[in-house]
This record gives sequence, structure tokens and C-alpha cells, in this order.
Amino acid sequence: MLAGAAGHHGTAGADVVAVLLPLAEADEQRLRMNELADRSHLTPSGLTRRIDRLVAEGLVQRVSCPADRRGAHAQLTPSGREVARRSIEYLGAVLDRHVAARLSPQETAALSDLLARLSREHPPG
Repeated sequence: MLAGAAGHHGTAGADVVAVLLPLAEADEQRLRMNELADRSHLTPSGLTRRIDRLVAEGLVQRVSCPADRRGAHAQLTPSGREVARRSIEYLGAVLDRHVAARLSPQETAALSDLLARLSREHPPG
């Protein structure tokens, strides 16, 4: 359902969202490459290929790490922030249409509570 959901109305596909969303949630919308690989569930080489493509598309930029000259951060560009924002909105609408619309108000509240608990107990990274 979600894999094919994005890619419309200026949103990103699931492969891109896996990288953009962790960056959108990070301080200064920037993460070290190894941390981003962990949060996006990609191998370092898989992330490198994905970042190369996102840099070419103007959605992400590589930024030197001041504390470690060998290290680098990936950071959202203004265009990347906009695509991430639209993707979040679109995926929320898809979830509403395919999940929330089929639940009672009590089931929706229970699901919301469960997801909040999971988020607290298992934060990204």
C-alpha cells in the first residue's frame, strides 16, 4: 500500500522517504552518514548510492563534519524539506484513507496510544 503510494503531487517514493524522514526529524535536519544508515535501515553502501542520487536531485547536501574531517553529514536542502513535508502529509492521508477510516473511534484511539507507546519505547536510531 505505502510503497506505491508516494511519487504523486511532489512527494517521494518509499526508497527516498526512508532517507528524507529521518533527516527531517533530526536536529538541524542533519545526520552523520552512519547514523542515517541505521535510521533508514540501509547498508552504508546502499545509503551512499541513495545519497548520491538525492544530492543530484537537489534534495540533500553533504556537509563536512567539523569534529571529524573524515566524516560527513547528510543534510536536507530547502527542496528536500518541502518534499519531506509533502510526503508526510500524503502518507498521513493514505493511512487515514486505508486504516483510520475503517476503525471505530475507540479503535483509532487505541491504535494511536499503541503507536505513541511504541515510539517512546523504541525511538529511531
